[in-house]
Amino acid sequence: MRRTIATLALLASCELKGDGVPAEVVREVPPFIALEVFDDFEVEVTVRPELDPEADVTLRVTGEANALDRLFTEVHGEGVLSIAVNPNLLQELKLKPTVTLEVPALRSVFATDRTMVRIIGASEALAIEAELKSTVEATGLIEIAADVVARDASHVELAGAGPEVRISVEDMADVNASRLVVDSAHVTVEGASATVTVCTSAAAPEIVGEAAQVTVACEM
Repeated sequence: MRRTIATLALLASCELKGDGVPAEVVREVPPFIALEVFDDFEVEVTVRPELDPEADVTLRVTGEANALDRLFTEVHGEGVLSIAVNPNLLQELKLKPTVTLEVPALRSVFATDRTMVRIIGASEALAIEAELKSTVEATGLIEIAADVVARDASHVELAGAGPEVRISVEDMADVNASRLVVDSAHVTVEGASATVTVCTSAAAPEIVGEAAQVTVACEM
């Protein structure tokens, strides 16, 4: 279910068509530990634990020159960064907007509306939820305990190592964790077209649902 983006300013509708001219803006936002991405954005997050957890986070936002102010990047609630095209304004964009950033830690990611999210270097606990044809790639995971939910023809790919992964797939979603070496895996499959690949170093994965849709394979 699509989540509501909080704390948006109430603005009058004004239709805008992107001019196709690429541009970039640098923004500063307060610290956060969770990320939610909407509206066909492409986002790359690098996790660097040595960064100051109390410092503001720098975002590099690219998009069309006449639409940069329509690209919403705000922190709200309990440390959640929302990235979206401002839903209070009408627009027709030609270029895919992007955001790149570095943070000291990241605990959860929600991706929807055909977004692409790349996460590099997360550690400890990471929750991923992907829907509506979105893609999440998380690589360089360290000592990770991952919890993944994928639905609606979305795709999640994981690489690294950790003690545990929990995966739930529905509809036509696909989760490829063949490059994530874990001690244990717990997989729930719902939907005849959903698929999961896991790599376990100890016990075989625990599977709820159709076992034939779960593959155990390790790619180094």
